[in-house]
Amino acid sequence: MTQPAKSPKDGVSTAQLLARIEALEADNRKAAESLSASEKARISAEAALAEREAKNEEVIVSIMGRQAQEQHIGKRLVPVRTYDHKKKTWVETEAEVDFYRYLVELPPSAGMAIRLGPNQFDHGSIVEVDYNTLRSLKEQVHRSWAHEASIRESENAWGRRPIAATFSMKTGRRVG
Repeated sequence: MTQPAKSPKDGVSTAQLLARIEALEADNRKAAESLSASEKARISAEAALAEREAKNEEVIVSIMGRQAQEQHIGKRLVPVRTYDHKKKTWVETEAEVDFYRYLVELPPSAGMAIRLGPNQFDHGSIVEVDYNTLRSLKEQVHRSWAHEASIRESENAWGRRPIAATFSMKTGRRVG
């Protein structure tokens, strides 16, 4: 175990501290030179990812007057299955796909969840989905809010007499 560094009040001079910093930087350079190319690439990729995540801010989108949040997480490798017509077989490859974090906010008329294929997205949950699923999910949420707005509009208009106004062509005033 190393002892804590002494402050200038404890009798350590600034020159000694600077010499220690220089020695540590030299050790750091030697360690960096001894890394293999793959380790250097991994470290730089991790640093770039951390920098992107630090800069990434939440995007606020308004859906029918409600605030919905989506946040880009990054790219992930996912298996992609395509059909090769020449060979008449399925080919599996991997592709990098953008992933997003999304807060599912549903209106009362939409129920408790939205189902897209085998997946269920519950109201109030934060889900991590790829870009294509995000587009479908946002469309379903938007349509749910539009349906809710149309229901509320028709409920408010129920029982009202329609207004049949007649206007004068000459003066533009209301006649009846």
